[in-house]
Amino acid sequence: MSMEELMEQIKHLDSRIEELEKATINNEKQLYTVAEVANILGVTKEAVYYMIKRGEIPTIKLGTMKIRAIDLDNLLRAI
Repeated sequence: MSMEELMEQIKHLDSRIEELEKATINNEKQLYTVAEVANILGVTKEAVYYMIKRGEIPTIKLGTMKIRAIDLDNLLRAI
């Protein structure tokens, strides 16, 4: 990879990071429940748990399992 190509990749990644940060900042809700994510994705809660088990959706444990808004945004952008 040439230096120019590398610089273009860095610019692209910087731009992508800015987009994700803006999406997270503008999103009032920072954490979602499994049920909320299932509703957003149009799948069952069991399907979301399966995606979590396979490592497709990172979670945090705050009493119950929660999905961060930025992780949901990343998942939706990848689809």
